[in-house]
This record gives sequence, C-alpha cells and structure tokens, in this order.
Amino acid sequence: MTSISRTGFCKEIIGNYLGYMGNIFYTTEFFEKFLNYIKRKKI
Repeated sequence: MTSISRTGFCKEIIGNYLGYMGNIFYTTEFFEKFLNYIKRKKI
C-alpha cells in the first residue's frame, strides 16, 4: 500500500494515537475523480 500511495490515490493516516500501529490508509479525492472519469468513459 505504501507504494500505491505514491500515485496519489490513497494516503496513510499518520499521527500520534494511543495504540496506533500504522498501515491505515484512505482514498483521496483524486481517486474519486478518477473513478468518476472511468465510469463516464464509454468504450
């Protein structure tokens, strides 16, 4: 997932949280726009 985050499609949640072990990701607005573009595209 860390390498996929370089695309800008997802980001890792970072910060100091009690018991946080890392490796939690979320999708970005750029990814949502990309999905909408694919849905509109007709092949």
